[in-house]
Amino acid sequence: MAGRARGGLIVRAGGGTGGGADTGGGPGDGTSAPGAGVNTDGRDPAYINAASVRAWATDIAAGDTAGMTGKCWTMPAGYVESNYTGAADRIVEALATAPIQAQDGYVWGADSVTEVRVPWAEGESDYACPKVDLDGDHNPPDSVVLWTAQRFLLREQGSPVKLADTEDAYPLRCAYSQNPVEPAPVVNWSP
Repeated sequence: MAGRARGGLIVRAGGGTGGGADTGGGPGDGTSAPGAGVNTDGRDPAYINAASVRAWATDIAAGDTAGMTGKCWTMPAGYVESNYTGAADRIVEALATAPIQAQDGYVWGADSVTEVRVPWAEGESDYACPKVDLDGDHNPPDSVVLWTAQRFLLREQGSPVKLADTEDAYPLRCAYSQNPVEPAPVVNWSP
């Protein structure tokens, strides 16, 4: 499968852009797709393609594990099986809540045990593959850490998992540093 294309703004029916409780269908056109409800209240369409989250939510509701495993190459296959299809009802419930904007993307279900976190790069694609936290522990499981490291190494070797797997399209390096430490003062510090 070729890499996922990056999306753009979602233009709502009537020509405007903006949030609203999308229940599926086209990009904010108010039509319904069973089980694909994604609350978009408060989201900024400049930062997330709601249709990408809706496409994923439709596959969650349908239980399409094989389809999601093929489309969500940014996550390990076992993670897709356990954290996506293994918790479909909880994910659908989380997606019904209004998202909040976080440092690394949009989060649905932020005040619950089940949290769906769509990183910025995933939200710009045409099929979002969120991080799903099922137990309130926001640390990624070992399988995700290992898969991320493998993707990084394969990129460095010139053989990415997918041709679309580039740092520009799907960043693996953290671009944010809170209170960065300058190396010189640390090296010159004495007790």
